[in-house]
Amino acid sequence: GIDVIDGESVLLASTPAEYVQQLRRMLDDDEYRRRLGRTARRTAEEHYGKAQIGLRLARLYEECALRPAR
Repeated sequence: GIDVIDGESVLLASTPAEYVQQLRRMLDDDEYRRRLGRTARRTAEEHYGKAQIGLRLARLYEECALRPAR
């Protein structure tokens, strides 16, 4: 799954009304919007950036290479 926290690194909504409410909060609260943006970017870079994806892919290749042939 994706490692995020609702209200800190992402905004989640289950209904169109909740989605509109989340958008309004971001539009009305500059500091909240900036903080959410910073945290979202940091989360993306730390967990899903090129370096992290590269490490995961390298581990996968290693695991595959070490498995016995079928």
